[in-house]
Amino acid sequence: MEIINKTRIIDEKVVPVTHDFKPNLNISITKILNPFGNQNAESLEFTKRLDEISSEFSQKLPHEIAKAPVGFSINDFTIIPPDKIIFLLYKTGTVLRLQQGDHDGYPLEVLVTEDLLQKLVVEVNLNIILVGGGLFETRIFVYTLDKFENVTSLNSGNIVSSIINYPGSGILYSIHAEADVVAWDLKNMGKFSVVSNENFKFISVSQSKGWLALATKYGKIQYIADKTIEIKDIMNITKFKASYSGLYIAIGSKKSLTIYSYEEKSLNQGASHDFEAKILDLAYSPSDVLVISLINGEMHIWDHVKNRVPIIMNIKKIKKVIVGYDWNIYASTDMGILYSIQWPHFPLKYELKGTMLSGFSTDSQYLAYGTKSDINIMNLESGSCENAFSCDSDVNRLVYVRENLIFATTRTNFYLYNTFTNELTKIKNPDEDYINTIALDSIRQLLYVGGTKMTVKVFSVMPLNMIDQFSKGSNTIQSIIFNPLDSTLIIRDSSCIKIWSIESKIEVANFDYSKSLMCSLSYDSKLLFIARPDFYISVISLDSNSLYYEFSIQKCFCKSIYTCKDGSTFITGSSDGILRFWDMSTFSLIFSIKYPGAIDFMRISEDEKYISLKIDGKNIYLTIIENPLYEKHISIYSPNPNIHNFIKHFLDIRDKKQIIYDPSLENSIIMPDKITLLHIYAHFGITANVKVALYAGAPLSKYANKLTPLTLSILSNQKNTVLAFVKFFNKKITENPLLGNSISIEDLMSINKLGFSALTDFYDSLLWVNTIANLPVAISSTWRLPIHIINSEFVPQKSWFFSPETEENGLSIEFLTSLVSFNMVSGSEESIEFLKSLVTSPCQDIFRSKFIQNYIDHKWHHFILITSIQCLLYIIYMGFLCTVSITPDFNSVNIIFFSIGFTLSLYEVLQIFGGIREYFTDIWNMIDLSRTIMLIIYADSLIKSRSSQATVLLILNLFSWARGISYFRIFSRTRYMINLITEVIKDVLPFLIILGYSTIGFAFILMLMSLTNTVFSDFLSNSYLITLGTIDKPDYSTIQWICFILATIINPVIMMNLLISIMGDTHDRVQESKEVADYRELANLILEIEIATIWQRNVTSVQRMHVCREVETKNVGSTWLGKVREIKNLVNGIKMNQIKAMDVNNKMLSENNILKDQVGRIEKILISLKDKLIDSNDNTKSEIFCPQGHQIKFEYFYEKPTPCTNCKKVIEVGYYCSICSHCLCKSCFKLAYKEKVGKTDITCHRGHKLTWITDHTQYKGYEKKVFVCTGCKKKMYTNSFNCNLCKWDICYKCMDIIVSKSPIAWSKQCAQNHGLAWNPKPHSAYSCNICKVTFQKSGSFRCDICDYDVCIRCFGEIA
Repeated sequence: MEIINKTRIIDEKVVPVTHDFKPNLNISITKILNPFGNQNAESLEFTKRLDEISSEFSQKLPHEIAKAPVGFSINDFTIIPPDKIIFLLYKTGTVLRLQQGDHDGYPLEVLVTEDLLQKLVVEVNLNIILVGGGLFETRIFVYTLDKFENVTSLNSGNIVSSIINYPGSGILYSIHAEADVVAWDLKNMGKFSVVSNENFKFISVSQSKGWLALATKYGKIQYIADKTIEIKDIMNITKFKASYSGLYIAIGSKKSLTIYSYEEKSLNQGASHDFEAKILDLAYSPSDVLVISLINGEMHIWDHVKNRVPIIMNIKKIKKVIVGYDWNIYASTDMGILYSIQWPHFPLKYELKGTMLSGFSTDSQYLAYGTKSDINIMNLESGSCENAFSCDSDVNRLVYVRENLIFATTRTNFYLYNTFTNELTKIKNPDEDYINTIALDSIRQLLYVGGTKMTVKVFSVMPLNMIDQFSKGSNTIQSIIFNPLDSTLIIRDSSCIKIWSIESKIEVANFDYSKSLMCSLSYDSKLLFIARPDFYISVISLDSNSLYYEFSIQKCFCKSIYTCKDGSTFITGSSDGILRFWDMSTFSLIFSIKYPGAIDFMRISEDEKYISLKIDGKNIYLTIIENPLYEKHISIYSPNPNIHNFIKHFLDIRDKKQIIYDPSLENSIIMPDKITLLHIYAHFGITANVKVALYAGAPLSKYANKLTPLTLSILSNQKNTVLAFVKFFNKKITENPLLGNSISIEDLMSINKLGFSALTDFYDSLLWVNTIANLPVAISSTWRLPIHIINSEFVPQKSWFFSPETEENGLSIEFLTSLVSFNMVSGSEESIEFLKSLVTSPCQDIFRSKFIQNYIDHKWHHFILITSIQCLLYIIYMGFLCTVSITPDFNSVNIIFFSIGFTLSLYEVLQIFGGIREYFTDIWNMIDLSRTIMLIIYADSLIKSRSSQATVLLILNLFSWARGISYFRIFSRTRYMINLITEVIKDVLPFLIILGYSTIGFAFILMLMSLTNTVFSDFLSNSYLITLGTIDKPDYSTIQWICFILATIINPVIMMNLLISIMGDTHDRVQESKEVADYRELANLILEIEIATIWQRNVTSVQRMHVCREVETKNVGSTWLGKVREIKNLVNGIKMNQIKAMDVNNKMLSENNILKDQVGRIEKILISLKDKLIDSNDNTKSEIFCPQGHQIKFEYFYEKPTPCTNCKKVIEVGYYCSICSHCLCKSCFKLAYKEKVGKTDITCHRGHKLTWITDHTQYKGYEKKVFVCTGCKKKMYTNSFNCNLCKWDICYKCMDIIVSKSPIAWSKQCAQNHGLAWNPKPHSAYSCNICKVTFQKSGSFRCDICDYDVCIRCFGEIA
């Protein structure tokens, strides 16, 4: 066992940057936000926090502190700690001194040779600076620090390659080309000693101990520590660096880096890392953290001691790096620029090699861990470790029982160790059971232990004693969990998971999850997480013992799960080495951390500040880290180690630059605020990035447990971004129903006010058909559906809706669950505001949503009785009002009438107290208030017998009968009529103006036609009566009759029919939106009642709505939509069907065209292949025989591929003997030709023996893989029979003709009937007598008598 880094070191501290050359960070984000309006206070708070993060991030970027003129390059630089003075050596030999606060420094020319010096060294104690190392320079120049005067020069006579010093020692080391390594005594200038006379190229010194490390280019290392160590043949070294402490040496070879550790006076190979670019320079920090610069401009900061993955930064053309004494990183570039970079924050991390088990103390100050038979304790604050006790054999399991008690098990004994008193109690393991699991009860008094013996053993803690045991089955117990909520045990084995009652020791529930990997209980003990072997995690609701949810972890096995105490996050460790942090409300991944091995188990301290992980990679070790959820510094957790990319992306958003979505930054988060990129995109209204991030699976978690991305976009008035969220929920919420938990009631109210047309679909998606719960699919038809239940649980239960004995047959039913939880208490502030947002929403189609309809129906179900009583009371009031109107004398009837009237007025008082603004904006309330006022006036006039009594009673009747109309909203058949009346009045107002105009006009005409009566009011009333159809038979003249007839046609006929037509159109339009009008009126009525219930205003109960309803049949409805609407729907339906059909046809036509093109191309390819096959296999008649003497022929084997007899290669085209099934591939067939030709005396035209060759590039002047056959004059890419002397080639097909056809050449005759014979030696250039082509160097089938020649190709055709 090995303990690494027992103590905390300085690199855990973040040193603030104190440079005076900070960039201007006074630009506030608030200046570029909110183009649509004022921000909410919470949004401004988020903006302020982003400003703080921006300021912090700006410090993490490289800051330019020195810049040389164009063309200058920094060869070397060094830093003097006390005053932070930086000396820079430029390529020209110029030294620049830079001091804090001095932007430009002042150049000091160095008087040196013409050689370009490479190295710069400062010895503060001796007040000197040394410059040396060059191509031809043998001297090392020494200058004073203050005045930079040349003191002397050191010269060993050999060219200096490099120099380095051990600060404060007065010793300078130099490497000389092709010579020695020399140590110079700077206190006695000129005195030196030879350290080594080998040709070393690299040199490094440990800054704390002065140990010298040397290396050759070819892999030899000499480490001069307390003992000289030599290692040979490590690698081809390109970079070399000893650590600050001297305990490590980093060796780079191009793109690879390997760390060697100095242990027990020997160097041992340790961690290694491969980079994507060449390594340029290495530097160590005082805590042995390595800084690496790469040629591609990346700078990696790698803590290999604690095995922390590299942090990546970007600096263009980076060259050399140094870690300063101020804990800043300084980097020079080829462009002569020097940068300062703030040292990054590394979270706490310990590693314990070889450790298998661990457990945190209850006070979270200590960690107990087991290695084989030893139990050790680590102090988490200091990192110190000590051995606690040893067991008789290997430890199986251990757990911290209390702050000072450790319980451990082995195969033979159980141990209880008191860390305060060092007292160790040991009892015998009765059946030598191999313990797999230990569980504690809620008060840590009892231990439940299970293992391979299939029994649960119960131990008391003080004293340690086994007090009970019971058998739970026939399988090995793999884990036990104590459930404090109902005092049960959750026991997992290889076949299932059972819940056992501790009191009765019987099974109360069983979950069939065979071969489950692990299970874990949520902190509130309501959910059970079960990891399955198919990469899924099932979540069981222990309230209903049914499935709550299930999700997958990217094709890897989940080994550990922990739910945080605040209920907002849970953590999983898996076989792919990734520690994942999930949002508990939506079960979406927030961020992750990668480790170099599988995470076998995970333990979290009691205060949740520390996490221990068993990593199983190349080595098994225990890693202890600080929980990122409790991070105190502003830190970035990202799958992309290049934190500069994230910072630049963040700052570009702040500066309102054009942003491109970067997939490598997905699942990145800023801690401790839990700010994701989706929060930032939503806040700034970058809608395009919001869309991509949402569909890429970005979490909808709350920043700092306050605001979700959706809420931020609403508070920042980013309307387009809000719409993007709404559309995302429409499409994706059914895939993950728990996404609805990210939507608050405040979000819904704000979305309602925005009035998007997509709201109907949005709310429909929030009422989810629950497919998780084990619920009935049918119910007796005697039940009245739908049934609404309000409960906080996500998974409904049958007992909420029906009695246990209810028969499950009859009506087909389904269960709906609202995916959003909100305050359902009637009269509460949230309930009233939500109703207001509904009735005032610009999108009134929101009332078509089944979610809203069920919500209003549920509310109305609770108010219908109260409203009905109020309506009945008002009917009684109206009855007494009629009685009082008939008998206005004061009597007992008046007393009852006034009592009822003032009782109804008390309801108005409650409404006024509930909300005075809302009260005076409702027309019905104004009518009711007027009625109450007139009731008081009437009582006064009745008591005092005033003369205005009849008039007051008339007005009281008017307001009372008008107020009575509002009660028709109670009844579903008349509710929408209220809206119909309102709409008719609105629509007929323009008509009434024209009607009034014509009525007045005809009144004047009628008055002028009268000779006796000139009272205008009489004629106005007659004109109005004519409009209504009341006509007297007058005695008119002809002209008067014409005017009268016009009056009776225009007003009674035309105008009245026009009125009927307008009202009919209005009726159709209102009928079309009857559903909307119906629920809107009902919502207004419910809102009126809820405002009056002032005693419920501050009650809060966040719950869900569950609905059991009959399964709806699609496309069936009985609602009358109006004639025009029906026609529109019919036409729209036909149009949509036509569009769909056209789309399908166009798609089919395009696919057909594509297929035609593909078929055409395939046909062309087949024709081409056929031609090539015929051309390349034109030797099917060649006389090559199988071992049995049968001639083999060219065949195709597409249907049944056949192996070659020689090489066993399976082929589809080759040469085959159908008699003995002898088969040859093309290559083996050519070899058969080679053997056949070798047995003949065929030569070139000069009689040289031919050679079979496969590579024509071996002969000078030959084109690559190409030759021209002398027989057929074709350019060939295949093998040939070759004469190297004559540069003569013939293809194997022509050779086959010569070999096969020569014996029968005599049977073919010339024009004079002479036989032909093969003649390899052409007498001269000849022309074939058949094809007339001229040949040279090529033999022919010839008749010497007639001088008759036939070329090889033509002879093959005629033979």
